[in-house]
Amino acid sequence: MNRKIGAYSVLAPERLIIPEGESASVDIMNGTETIPLRLSFVNDESEKKETSITVKGHGRYADLIFKNWNSPFGQCTNKPIKIGTTDQDEPLSIMASCMNAGGTRIVDLQVMIGGGE
Repeated sequence: MNRKIGAYSVLAPERLIIPEGESASVDIMNGTETIPLRLSFVNDESEKKETSITVKGHGRYADLIFKNWNSPFGQCTNKPIKIGTTDQDEPLSIMASCMNAGGTRIVDLQVMIGGGE
């Protein structure tokens, strides 16, 4: 199935239901290349409850750290976030949405290639 959004090719839209306190991992396929991602969630109890996504590379996989993504009404990225490049030097990006329902996170993750710089 071919999925395109503008200049991006969507590799894999994923929906994950993640219990409180758990992380998740997903392997995205791009032809013969495997792109391993790990998702984790951090709640900052400080007065300033800003949301963010931090990407940390660890060898062949990337950690996606979602900070303060805990709204029961949901939160999402409003544009693609570049997280690296593929083995063919194509830009690799994500978009994400997350809703916290009773301590369980419902996460939609969209991994895309292309789109330019």
